[in-house]
This record gives sequence, structure tokens and C-alpha cells, in this order.
Amino acid sequence: MTREEREYEKSLRSYLLECEKKFRTEYAEKIISGLSLEDYKRYADEYINGQRWESINTKRKNEVGVNKFLCFMEAEGYEVIDTISLLAYRRSLVNYASNTVAQYMKRLNASFNWMKDMRLIQENPIPKSMLIVERYEDAKAVLSPQEISLVLNAGRQNNIRKEVFVRNRAIVILLLTSGLREAEALAVTPEDLHWEEASITVKSGKGGKTRKVPFLPVAQNVVREYMQVSRPEEAGDFDPLFLTREKNGSLRPMGTTTLYEAVCNYLERATGRNDLTPHFLRHSFA
Repeated sequence: MTREEREYEKSLRSYLLECEKKFRTEYAEKIISGLSLEDYKRYADEYINGQRWESINTKRKNEVGVNKFLCFMEAEGYEVIDTISLLAYRRSLVNYASNTVAQYMKRLNASFNWMKDMRLIQENPIPKSMLIVERYEDAKAVLSPQEISLVLNAGRQNNIRKEVFVRNRAIVILLLTSGLREAEALAVTPEDLHWEEASITVKSGKGGKTRKVPFLPVAQNVVREYMQVSRPEEAGDFDPLFLTREKNGSLRPMGTTTLYEAVCNYLERATGRNDLTPHFLRHSFA
């Protein structure tokens, strides 16, 4: 190798090292500067809407978690997702119960992990120390035989309209005797009820699976009364079984919050317990 060739190789190596150094510096600055909010919005939309979820409830919960974070970032004027903005968001949740905070941070963390897996971002910006573990006390025993009897035979109090009582009783007894999840019960239509066969076809089960659950005579009686007394006359067989009427007179499927409150209210009045939720009925059925 001639002298000129050695000098050329040396200068080329020096130039390449300089380029690499410059690239590493710019790349590091990019990582330090954080993920832009606009990029996160695009990625989050693909995360929520661009994949098939095993459960519609899981999708809904993750969507709520992502949207809550986006609303905070926009309201506070943050344009970059970095440690400072994440700490501010975490601090904004301080008045929530610890398990609620854990849920919101868990859902946000899941979105970043997905983006990392898709190689849209280099690293998840949430430090592990910012995540907390959910803690739950042992639940009290599910409904006893005596309490089940109270639920099945509860009478209407004078301060509750008959239409509301009939609806709430139908929901509770249907959940108790079939083992349906909340979302599954809200998706059931009259077309899914097989009266003679004494079964219900569940088309929106967890994981998108279809199955059949019991439709016992005791449940048939209260559901039939609900359809005669409380269900809007204009509702069809392919509409959800449980509906809510808007102020403008239009109908919409009953929401999870309405169902939750209806069940808890009925169970507390029937048993005197205020710790029961719709999912307790599924455990009692099991």
C-alpha cells in the first residue's frame, strides 16, 4: 500500500468515525427529548383500532386509559412524552384509589409496550418505579343459599317504580342463574333466547367464542315479565334485550355503568350487603 493510499484510508476511517459519533449524538438527543404527542396519537390509534382484541372489554378499558392520558397532555399543553410529563400525569391521579391509579398506569404502559414491540419506539418511557401493583383484600364469601333465596324472592319497595324493579330483577336473576358476564348480558338479544330449549346463545363471549348457557324457568319468568312490562314496545328481536331510553325518546343499549348500579342497588336492598357486584353473581353461579 502506497503512502497516499494509507493516508486516504486513515482519513476515510476518521471521517466514518466522525459520522458515527454525530449519528450517536443526534440519536441520543432524540431519545432524551422524548416521544412527541402527535406521534403517540398516531401510534395509539393503530394500537386501539388496528388489531383484533380478544375481548371488547379489554379494548374499551385500554382505550379509556389512552384517552385519559391524551386529554391530560393536551389540557396541560405538553407536546412531548418524557419523564417530566409522565410524572405530571401520575401526579394528576393522586386523588384516585391506589388500585385505580395502578389500572390507569397499567393501560398506558401496555400501549408503550406494544409500540416498542412494533419497533415504533426504542424504549418504553415509563420507569418501572412509576408503576404500582394492584392490591386487593380477600373477597367475602359469595351469596349463601339464604341470600340467594332473598334475591329470588325480593319484593318491590314503594319508592321504586315497578318498571325499574322488574328490569333490575330480571338482570340480577339472569346473571345469577346463567353465569353471564356483564358485557355478555348487555349483548344478548331476544333472538338469542331459546325458551323451549332453556338456553341462551352467547355470541360475544370472551375471546370471540360462541357458547350456550342455561336459561332456567325462574329466569324465563322474570325476563318474560320484563319484556311485557319494562322493555320498550318498539324494540325488536335483534335489538339488545336491555335498553335505555334517551331524553329525546330514542333507544340505546344499556351501558355497563347502568347495569352495575342496577345490580348493586337490587342486591343491597335484597340482602343488606353493600359489597356485592355483578361479578359476584357469576361466582355464585359457579
